[in-house]
Amino acid sequence: MFKKIIFIIIFLIIGLSIGIAVYLKESIYTPKDNNSKKIELFTVDKTSTKILSENLKSQGFIKSSLAFELYAKYKKFKLQSGQYELSGSMSVANIANKIASGEVAQFKVTFPEGWRLEQIADRLEARKIVSKDDFLKAAAGQEGYLFPDTYFIKSGMSAEDIVSLMKNNFKNRTANLVVTPDIVILASIVEREASKNDDRSQIAAVYANRLKLGMKMEADPTVQYAKGSWAAITQSDYHNVESPYNTYLQPGLPPGPICNPGLLSLEAATKPAQNDYLYFFHTKDGRTVFSKTFAEHDSNLAKYRAGKL
Repeated sequence: MFKKIIFIIIFLIIGLSIGIAVYLKESIYTPKDNNSKKIELFTVDKTSTKILSENLKSQGFIKSSLAFELYAKYKKFKLQSGQYELSGSMSVANIANKIASGEVAQFKVTFPEGWRLEQIADRLEARKIVSKDDFLKAAAGQEGYLFPDTYFIKSGMSAEDIVSLMKNNFKNRTANLVVTPDIVILASIVEREASKNDDRSQIAAVYANRLKLGMKMEADPTVQYAKGSWAAITQSDYHNVESPYNTYLQPGLPPGPICNPGLLSLEAATKPAQNDYLYFFHTKDGRTVFSKTFAEHDSNLAKYRAGKL
């Protein structure tokens, strides 16, 4: 009797295993809809395989989210972000292989506010969209006018195409603003200086006030730009970095933007706050302390360093 029970259990386990194997094979290699000819764009973001599989099922591309998840994990796929052309007539294996291979219809790429051309070029090259050299050549002279945003870049687009896409976005997003070259330069400095959105118009006013009085702007980010890096600068850099962009040495605005500013900084530069501030500094907790005179600025710095501000 005991042997008979063992035999039945083994038989059931084998049968169940065969059933699971047949189910998974059917789910992985059989399309959800053999007759579907509709091709749709599906966006893949950096997420877990589980969430991706659930999204594919909810949008009607696959029958089983479990089958996709198990297949992707079994193959140890590294799923790549972008937009893919998918259809219900594709099997789970076809879809997983396509996403893992990076066979995108469009690349989803984000360029943050305040990036300079070299940083944009580095990201494009890292994503294997275009080479850094090709992009920098196409974007020469366009610093400040490549709008920071999330883009869906079609596979096969050239560096020139991408530059045009970003410039057109700048034009569209600033259509309601009066944007001059000087505004873009000021906005680029505000972008690198502001730690909080509420500070942007105040910082823009500080620099606008300085320019009206014939004072040097003395903006740290301009020295960083002159050095070719956003790394922290030293006291000696203020006077030893020889460049038309060093506003500690040169009067007025620098000759061009130092980064690609976002809309909030462009708005702040077009409408600076009405104040009499000429100085400011940032605290470690992200506050910005403004002053009207150098004596007040010096006093505020001393209070901050003493922990009284």
